Order: sequence, then structure tokens, then C-alpha cells
Amino acid sequence: MPDFLTRRGGVWHFVRRVPAEFETVDPRGIIRHSTRIRIADDRSGRRAARVAEELNGALECHWKSLVDGPSRSTSSRYDDARRCARALGYDYILNAQLISLPIERTLERLEALVAKGVAQDPIARTALLGTEKRPSFSLSRLFEEYEAATRDEIRDLSPDQLRIWRNGRIRAVAQFVKVVGDKPITEITESDGIDYAEWWRERIVEEDGAAKTANKDIGQLSRMLKEMSIRRRLNLPDIFKGLRLHGEIEKSRHPYDPAFIQGRFLTGDALAGLNEDARLVLYVMIETGLRLSEIVNLREGTILLDAGIPHVKVAADGRRLKTEDSAREMPLVGVACKFAGNSDPLRGGFRVQS
Repeated sequence: MPDFLTRRGGVWHFVRRVPAEFETVDPRGIIRHSTRIRIADDRSGRRAARVAEELNGALECHWKSLVDGPSRSTSSRYDDARRCARALGYDYILNAQLISLPIERTLERLEALVAKGVAQDPIARTALLGTEKRPSFSLSRLFEEYEAATRDEIRDLSPDQLRIWRNGRIRAVAQFVKVVGDKPITEITESDGIDYAEWWRERIVEEDGAAKTANKDIGQLSRMLKEMSIRRRLNLPDIFKGLRLHGEIEKSRHPYDPAFIQGRFLTGDALAGLNEDARLVLYVMIETGLRLSEIVNLREGTILLDAGIPHVKVAADGRRLKTEDSAREMPLVGVACKFAGNSDPLRGGFRVQS
């Protein structure tokens, strides 16, 4: 049978004795909680074991919080209260929401405090009565909190990609704070979203800007707010819903005529003002169609001039590719192959910054 599970009344129950090291802070002796899973529906106990694992994790975190004492941050105290409520067999509900429910719900929790022997435990009372408010932070710290919460998503960015990723979001947050003020994030309203969209509309008219720029900025703010609302359980309103600016135009790029390229760039002195690396980048781009960022990030190991067919490999080598399909091999032909074979800078990787 899985750990901490027992059969009782046709239902799987989680049962665990309080370890000796926590007996002074948790006098309950034996902890019992129903998994609410019927044995007939889960004869092997696999589903119940997953629930028991969650209950056990919450219980151990609760014991640790009791030992650590009250000198913890607001965020930590809120997390402790949630874990404690789960360890006691209940979901954490904020007090304001709890008192709006039928009185029986509150009485049930008060009775549970007495029945489980934790009526004098301040953390348990906080957990079941929902008196620890959700943690908040000022709007100016939105990007700081967001970056910390999503560090797993940006771990494969190159230093230059990370710089670009950070700068746009930092700028968006700073502009938003300038318009609506540096208020607690839990106090933002739909009116703030409208004010910010109107600020962008006025800016576009006065500066002849582009709706695409405004929408990108609003989209970044919306993503950060939604992410932090979920991660911190803040239940923030979707303040930018329906506020994308209209008039966004996708401009297609017109190709150069081949005769213009051959006559202007491959002959004469049109590129005389560029340094050697920049000229080589342009030649490779013309022949291969590779993106500028893909070319300037080529390294010695991804430039294969001695292969049967000289080619380069576009790979996620210390940076994130634009799309999954961007990883590919591209033959070097024409002037791209000619200059690649005769250029030491290309063999060692371009030095031009993307």
C-alpha cells in the first residue's frame, strides 16, 4: 500500500503520525485526512497516492513554518497559510470571501480547529479563517517580480537577446507607472488600462507613431500582469482586454531587382564605406537568405568550408532561435562561398554585432 494511505469507510484516507521533532509545535499526534477518492474507483490507490503526496508535502511545509516562527516576509506568511490550510484538509479562502459564504462554512472551520487540537495555533487559525492577505508589491516592481518568476523561460537567451527582452519590458512598466502612478499592483483597475491606451493614442497622433508599437507595449504589460496574477494568486482584472489599438498595418517588404543587386552591390564601390566584416555579412545574406542575426552569430564550428558541399549550420548555439524551424543547414554558393573561403574573419565567426 502507498505511504500514509489507509482504507476507511470505503474511502482512501491519508494518515500520518506527527514526527517527534515537531511534537512541541503540533500536538495533534495523528493526522488524518480524507483523500475523497473512493476505493472502488481506485483499487490500486494510485490516484489516492498522488493526493496523499500533496497532503504530505503541505504538512511538512506547515511543520517547518511552525519551527521557523513568525519572522518571515508577507509572501512567505501567505504561502505558509495556504500550505497549512491544505495540511488541515481545507482550501485557503480569504476572510472577506469566507464571510460572504453561508455561515455553516465558517462554523465548520472553527469546529475543525477545536477537533484537530490547533485552536491555539495562530498559523492554523490564520489558515482556516483566511486572515493573511495576498502579498502585493508596487507597480514599479512588476518587471523585477516577473523576471524572477519566469527565469526558466529565458535561460536559453544570449546576452544580447536578454538585453532586448529586458529593455522593452522595463520601458513598458516605466511608462505605465508614469501614466497611472506607482500604486500597489492589487489596486490596478480597468480604468488604468483605458488611461494607458488613451495615452498611447494621443502619443501616436502627436508623434505620428505606429499602432503596432503601442500594441506590442500593451501586450507585454498584459502578459506580465496575467503571469503575476496566476503565480501570486492575486486575481487581478484583465485591464487591457479589448484595448488593442486599431489601424495596425503589416507592411510587406518589396524585393530588390536582381539586376540592381548585381550592378550596384556586387560591382563598383557601393560598399566601399563598410568594413570587411559588414561587407561579408551582406554578401552571405544576398546569396543565402539567412537572417542578419543568424549570420553574425555563426561560429567556427558551424561554418563547414571543407565539407563536400560548403555550408553553414544555423543552430541554437548559446542563443534562442527565432522559430523551431530556423535550425537548418544552408549551402554556401557564389560570392558567399568565395568570400567565406578567402576570409579569416568568417572562419572565426563574424565580429559584427546584431
